[in-house]
Amino acid sequence: MVSEQLRWFDAGVNLTNARLQSRLESVLQRAHEAGVHNLLVIACNLAEAREACKLAEAHPELIITAGVHPHDAKDAPQDLQAQLREIA
Repeated sequence: MVSEQLRWFDAGVNLTNARLQSRLESVLQRAHEAGVHNLLVIACNLAEAREACKLAEAHPELIITAGVHPHDAKDAPQDLQAQLREIA
């Protein structure tokens, strides 16, 4: 059975971007008002993944990724796998 009201999921937001940090609450509020119930925060490097974790702790509607974008792969540390496990 299909619900009469759709529940939206945004599958790729970059909330760790500095341009969004200053207006994070309004971005989340607008998403909620538009019917977006969950947002997937994309992290492209370890620093962003750690920041995304902090955001998700404060905002349970956020789900995060942790990894390294191919553009950032050359800067990945030798212990990348261990650090990703720690973040997870």
